[in-house]
Amino acid sequence: MPRMPSARQRGFGLAVSALTLTGCAHLVAPAPETTALCETDEVRITTGFVGAGHHGCAISTLGPVLTVWPEASIAGPINPSPWYAFEADIRSSKQIRLQLDYAGYWHRYHPWVSRDGGERWQQLPSEAVSVGEDDHIATLTLPAGPGHLLVAAQPVMTPKDMAEWSRTLASEYKLDLINYGESLDGRPLEALTAGPETARHIVFAITGQHPPEQSGVEAFKVFAETLMRTLPEDTRADTRIILLPLTNPDGLARGNWRHNNGGVDTNRDWLDQSQPAIKAATAFIRNEAEGRTTVAFMDFHSTQQTLVYTPPLEEDLADMNFPRALKQAFDAGIDPDPEWISGHNADSGTSKNWALQTLDVAALTVELADDAPQAEVIKVGEIAARTVISALTGSSGKED
Repeated sequence: MPRMPSARQRGFGLAVSALTLTGCAHLVAPAPETTALCETDEVRITTGFVGAGHHGCAISTLGPVLTVWPEASIAGPINPSPWYAFEADIRSSKQIRLQLDYAGYWHRYHPWVSRDGGERWQQLPSEAVSVGEDDHIATLTLPAGPGHLLVAAQPVMTPKDMAEWSRTLASEYKLDLINYGESLDGRPLEALTAGPETARHIVFAITGQHPPEQSGVEAFKVFAETLMRTLPEDTRADTRIILLPLTNPDGLARGNWRHNNGGVDTNRDWLDQSQPAIKAATAFIRNEAEGRTTVAFMDFHSTQQTLVYTPPLEEDLADMNFPRALKQAFDAGIDPDPEWISGHNADSGTSKNWALQTLDVAALTVELADDAPQAEVIKVGEIAARTVISALTGSSGKED
């Protein structure tokens, strides 16, 4: 596996948007009988909540040392998205020092903390985090207690949070919320839909394949709200909108880095469709696309920097007008310009490649930086929505 650079975040980075705050209040502090990972006179570490990380714990002379483990994998090493989330019951009036040990992986996410069970979050100040020269060990200095403190790589979201966001959006903009299948763990798979069955054009946007990639989820939310708020009525009359807000609910609930509970990266399963969630998604999308022109297909993710994966812009594998227009809009509206990485691997099981081969659409994977400022997250979502509307407006008078 190639070495991935760490993404050490400084300052407060991505602020939690109003949409996120609406849906991050469902974490319940572990009951007193919850088994501790480790315990000293000063702190007790537990992981008894939805979205907690995979951890072990030992006590060193410096304090607790938490291992940061990936979930099980059946297809080789997991891409380094080293999620951690735990609760520290701090009993001391002194600051608590602990370490995160990533073993063969590297520190990527600057820690967030919450004192109220996950309703409000803020990042630890930069001076409270030090990372070893090889990036395998991160030392955290937690605020003094007493009190419960949630510590996580990103503000923890749960499937229930995403479901509530979906219901709020559906209510405000009169979308239909439908169940299109079940995950491996039996969780419902939901989609938001709008537009008449007679519509000739269709737009797809999805997110939530990789649990820690929350800046991408936030950009998706901005995209969805902007699109529904500003799409002209006459264009809506001939357009279907399909939004999939959480395509890997099992991974999110289990605190996984990348995979579902089947040990599979769902964004490598779109060709094989071995996992129930992806099999259901592909069947649902194909059914909705049947007889319509797919104007845009976007999958929102996060990585170390904001960028876009696209089919080759210089080739005509499909109608490339939308990707070219979006690149022009991003270059004009986002500073620095997002990198565009073009290519097509017909054997790769990503949503982008599946959509190109199945729907004949130049699908895009939109990646937000892990630590993208809120202003950048908003710009990406808004610009993407406006570019989709421009593409739909240009298509509305054309015969298919």
